[in-house]
Amino acid sequence: MNVEGDSTTTKIARFGHDFSRIPVYAKVPMKTQTKLTFKTPEDVYEQEADRIADRVMATAAHSVVIGAPPGIQRFGYGFSRLRVHSGIGTAPGELDHPPLRISARIPTTLPAATPAWTRNGEINLGPAGLFMPPREQLRMLRHEAFHRLHQRIAPVSDAPEARLRAERLATQAETGAALLPVALPPAPALLAFPPQKYTPWDRVWIGNDAIIGEVTEGGVAARIFLSYKDLGITKAPESQTYHCGKHDPAPIPTLVKRMRAAAKQAAVLNGKITDSTYSLRTSVIAISKGANSAFRVFGGQGVLVIKQEDSWEGTIAHEGSHGIFAFHLGDRVPKGAPDLLAKGVAELFLELQNTAPVSLPSAPFDAKHLPPLKDDGKTTTHPAGLVMVADTLWAGGGGHPWDNADEFFASAFGMYQQKSLFDQIVRHYGKADPKIPPLAKKLSALLAAVGDPKAVAGLKVPSSTKAVDAELKRIQPTPEVVAGLDASVDLLLDPTTLRGPQTILCPGAKPPTAGTGAASQKATGP
Repeated sequence: MNVEGDSTTTKIARFGHDFSRIPVYAKVPMKTQTKLTFKTPEDVYEQEADRIADRVMATAAHSVVIGAPPGIQRFGYGFSRLRVHSGIGTAPGELDHPPLRISARIPTTLPAATPAWTRNGEINLGPAGLFMPPREQLRMLRHEAFHRLHQRIAPVSDAPEARLRAERLATQAETGAALLPVALPPAPALLAFPPQKYTPWDRVWIGNDAIIGEVTEGGVAARIFLSYKDLGITKAPESQTYHCGKHDPAPIPTLVKRMRAAAKQAAVLNGKITDSTYSLRTSVIAISKGANSAFRVFGGQGVLVIKQEDSWEGTIAHEGSHGIFAFHLGDRVPKGAPDLLAKGVAELFLELQNTAPVSLPSAPFDAKHLPPLKDDGKTTTHPAGLVMVADTLWAGGGGHPWDNADEFFASAFGMYQQKSLFDQIVRHYGKADPKIPPLAKKLSALLAAVGDPKAVAGLKVPSSTKAVDAELKRIQPTPEVVAGLDASVDLLLDPTTLRGPQTILCPGAKPPTAGTGAASQKATGP
């Protein structure tokens, strides 16, 4: 099995067991799934490799296991019969003594019981591989040894035909019949089912239990996690049913339309960040049921996590504005410091804290049913100058602008995207306290300066510098995504970790023959 990525070699202590007391071959072998049960063209070649390997069991060669405990010493491959072209340099023992690594973590694209895999030219032995019967173990490791050599000296390609050729060459190599040419055909770096381009998606990753659909607008990728149950697909294997059948069952068309609008909206907000190289411009929108909506950092870039059940437009307007304020704060910028806009917002936030208290609104702003301008005794109260930008008024819910200057800006700039509504709400709350109207004008001027470097440079320096600096220091840097808190969000941010079949063979299709690209494509698509 030939896969891509950086090898995760784990010290034996992390397994939670003392493997030095376990023999290489268990007296009663565990039943493990040593091959994928999903029927694929590669299965055919893997099975053929197994049959050939049974006939050419060799002796002689041994291979050291890197990071193995004392109880695990050497494995014999019998691989010396492989003929290598003289133009390809191989170190002594390159074929008969390839190093192994004990790896506790199985790549997420592979079944949990996968015994061994080759990743970027390195053979990894998983926990299940330790307990395989000797004959099975040797057969498996000889096959992986060729994958290692192939990956180390050939260019990379994830094309379907490259996967098939890799398996065919490994099969031939085990008999000693393969002569490696000077220019090997490309080797697959990732032997897992690649993302597809199925209308209406720009890309879609097909997993065992779900799909991840993606659309991209203005440099922003919007992705959504959908289980097969969400798509009404119940026929197993569901991945084959989707791949080989209809690619846009309800509610996909509606969701894709909303996702494109969401990506465009985030791209517009990115445009308000005048430095196009700023790392916290939104790069990905991750949409998932039950997720906690937030603006976060992943891989050094800004990402928006959206709860699917929430208002996408309102959430993006608020959370995307956090990214804009982070830019003005100098967050994630070498020697960065708050600029005049950030300082002006902090000063205004402090001034609006001293306005008359009013009850929080419980519904979106309605000119016919205006929110209370005093404490009605029904809900919590906050200063009117901060409540007037509460997200409930313009987005239906969420937001807490009274927490700090960052939250105040996110709510205010989110509302400012609906300028006419912004003006109506500000006028209404101006009646609650005479201090609000002039401060509201100051707010409008600050928000209008966003995205205009000259306007920002022309803003006044706050008079209460000490208080403003103290307020800005209360704002924490944009948090990183915490891996493991939400599995679906983790997958959306890195779809290559979605567990899925290596290849899907549609009913009636024949396994493609190596060297026939068109046939290969037909075998992996409807």
